[in-house]
Order: sequence, then structure tokens, then C-alpha cells
Amino acid sequence: MRTAHLRDLRTPALICQGTRDPFGTQDEVAGYDLPASIEIRWLEDGDHDLKPRKSISGFTHADHLATMAEAAAAWARRIIAR
Repeated sequence: MRTAHLRDLRTPALICQGTRDPFGTQDEVAGYDLPASIEIRWLEDGDHDLKPRKSISGFTHADHLATMAEAAAAWARRIIAR
């Protein structure tokens, strides 16, 4: 487990993670002791590289990268507005 350092993080952070990421599923991440300063954006059927199975999810890797970019931009705007 490489998340211990995140418990003390006070700087706002956004984590974009695929729901099939073997390094942290939604159920596993829900059990992590993460501070409120960390937001998580889940990308449906994405693996560790955010690549989905198009035949299953209907999403492409490009779709997920675009979603991640939009999420990061919106997150940054919220941080700046604070």
C-alpha cells in the first residue's frame, strides 16, 4: 500500500482513477483514510492507464482523457475561486 502519505495531505488534490484500476478499486479506495482535501473522479471501466474496454463501456481511451482534462480544469477553477 502506497497511500500512507496521503493521510496527512492538506493541499487540495484531484485523483482521476479508472474503476478497473488494480491498484485501487472503488471499494478499496472507499476504505482508505483520505482527507477531505482529496477529490476522486472515477472513470467508468478504466484501467490503471484509464483505458476502458469500448465493447463493454462504450468509452474510448480518448473519451476518458478528455473527461479527465475537463475534470481537472473544473477542479482547478474551483480551487482558484476559493
